[in-house]
Amino acid sequence: MNELQQLDGKIDEVLQRITTIEAVVQRQGELCPHRELLARAANNIERMGVMEVAVTDLRLDVAKIGVKAGALAGMIGGISTALIAKALGL
Repeated sequence: MNELQQLDGKIDEVLQRITTIEAVVQRQGELCPHRELLARAANNIERMGVMEVAVTDLRLDVAKIGVKAGALAGMIGGISTALIAKALGL
């Protein structure tokens, strides 16, 4: 056998081993009980980023509403106190 034939034989052997390794990897993936959960988790990464932005926006909106409600309550309390004081002649 010349060197070219020997190399060709070794290449064939390596290709067979690669095919076997790929089959084993695929089979292990199919046997993994968590494969579906892992696939869903990987697909949720982008959705989670969008949800985090939405939650942050909602928190800011709630804080703004709280500030406005507090200011309004303060104004109403001040006006009520002034009217009561005026009615009592103070």
